[in-house]
Amino acid sequence: MNLVLAHGFLGFQRRYGIHYFHGVKEYLAEALPQLHLKILETEVSPLARIQLRGAQLRDQILAALAAGELDPAERVHLVAHSMGGLDARWCLSPSNPENIAEKVASLSTISTPHRGSPVADFLTGGGRLPASAGTRFDAYLDLGLGIVDLTTEGAARFNERFPDHPGVRYFSYAGKGRPGPRPTSLVLAPCHWIIARTGAAANDGLVSVESAAWGESPEDPWPADHADEIGHDLNQGRSAKPTFDYLARYRAIVERLAQVA
Repeated sequence: MNLVLAHGFLGFQRRYGIHYFHGVKEYLAEALPQLHLKILETEVSPLARIQLRGAQLRDQILAALAAGELDPAERVHLVAHSMGGLDARWCLSPSNPENIAEKVASLSTISTPHRGSPVADFLTGGGRLPASAGTRFDAYLDLGLGIVDLTTEGAARFNERFPDHPGVRYFSYAGKGRPGPRPTSLVLAPCHWIIARTGAAANDGLVSVESAAWGESPEDPWPADHADEIGHDLNQGRSAKPTFDYLARYRAIVERLAQVA
């Protein structure tokens, strides 16, 4: 079974002693030996826009299939966190003449801002919050920075231009924040407030539950913040894992995908 893990905005594969999908690859290989998993962890330009990141993701998947790192006789299952889900959707869309949908069976997105994030709106000076930053949105657009694709306006444009491929199964998973009085780590608390101010109370500190929904949603929203979802408790330091059992969630995702042709 071929599995590809795709990271989000500002992400990477493994750097500075930090593993983006914290221990996920190793855990799945050990927990599910019967699936004979071939797992590719990709790395794309962290700040770039969707089409550049998506092209890099596509090229890495094709290269892995050609080299035998992924089994060329089997279709690929993509699991993508945050902006990685938008990169993957671009790779699959029939509007993209270089799409690789024929090689992909499914895409599972985890807290992907399919309808944008008010946090990106705020940072670029556009969207639903006051545009106190003036022309920042246009400046980011001119610089080719991917944060513009994460705004509500940018996401709407992307969704209109790049529809889903009918031959691929789309699953989505959302984060609703941690249980208790502090729904996110301290780092993400201001972002959680920005999103809640727009009326989306259930969010993981960067993406609302509503924005994360795309295609089939087989589970209730996860009780986790945006970093918990990939195995990082930002309150406890760079190598600390959250109390949220994220590894069990990834196992459930893969076991579900094993039933997809």
